[in-house]
Amino acid sequence: MSRGASALPSKTSFILYLSRPLKAFILRFSLALCLMLALLALFVSKIDSPFTRQVKLYVADTYASITSFLVAPINAVSSLGDTVDTYFFVHSENKLLKNQNQELSQQLAVLSQVKVENERLRSLLSMVEPMRYRHISTTIVGDASGPYIRSILVDKGTNGDILKGQAVMASKGLIGRVTEVGSRSARVLLLTDIHSKIPVITALSRHRAIMAGKNQHDPQLLYLSKDAKLIENEEIVTTGDGNLFPPNLPIGVVTVHPDGGYFVKPYVAWHELEHVSVLMEDQS
Repeated sequence: MSRGASALPSKTSFILYLSRPLKAFILRFSLALCLMLALLALFVSKIDSPFTRQVKLYVADTYASITSFLVAPINAVSSLGDTVDTYFFVHSENKLLKNQNQELSQQLAVLSQVKVENERLRSLLSMVEPMRYRHISTTIVGDASGPYIRSILVDKGTNGDILKGQAVMASKGLIGRVTEVGSRSARVLLLTDIHSKIPVITALSRHRAIMAGKNQHDPQLLYLSKDAKLIENEEIVTTGDGNLFPPNLPIGVVTVHPDGGYFVKPYVAWHELEHVSVLMEDQS
């Protein structure tokens, strides 16, 4: 045992003794060795043979694998940065588009309201009336109707040349007349009011009557001649008698009550009234 143990250091010492010159040789000629290997690799690369081609392909594959492995984290970080930039850009663009959409929606609502109002005003101005009358357009600002009265308030008075007694029209027909006038407003007594009584005539059969309000939707025709036989749905217009209203203003159509009475169904949809037109005599 002691001999084997003592022999081991001598062998190790021998190996170390031989490696020292080899190490010194490698250190001294390492540059030359690298240059020789480079020249050898260059020489081998110039040789066109199946073996060299396989070696070059193997080296290229190994290089590509190592490069892909090293570049992958860089690409991931770059892609993440692009994704973050895209997210913030899309978020900012989305916010801008929402604001623009809200502004366009508000503008569309305003334009729609203006369009509706313009169409109503156009319909008022397009009514066929004698040329000696002109229209003063105004807006309803209050409904003073109650159990015993049917009237409305409009937003023009003496400041808009409104006078007591003037006829007031909607887009399709007569609705009443001005009964009270202030500086900035006026009260219009509707045809349906119980105090409203105006002379009218049927457009086809030419029967005259007095149209009286009943505080209901349809006024009644009174004081017809005994032999009067009115035609269902024929038009009722003003006569112009007594200068209360201009002649031939459209009002509505005749309806026949089951008991034999005659009523007038107005052209006007009372619940839709917003804009009206006051007729003023043209002095020109």
